Amino acid sequence: MLEDRAGKDVGFLAQNLKTFLDAASKRPRARYADPNLFAECSAGFVKVDRDKVIKQGIDLGQVYQTLQTFMGGFL
Repeated sequence: MLEDRAGKDVGFLAQNLKTFLDAASKRPRARYADPNLFAECSAGFVKVDRDKVIKQGIDLGQVYQTLQTFMGGFL
């Protein structure tokens, strides 16, 4: 597992991942290393106005479940 402990950006981590995978591909036992970093995908941040949700009588859990489903993380 590679970690960015320097606090740099995703591009820095992506470049180090590429360097690592290039080196790993030369080793027979690590030839099929599979990264789970997709640096070209943009990240987003969603802030839920909890007070507004509750005032409108909407279940807060449903709001979060809907967001998870929309963003591809609900099983």
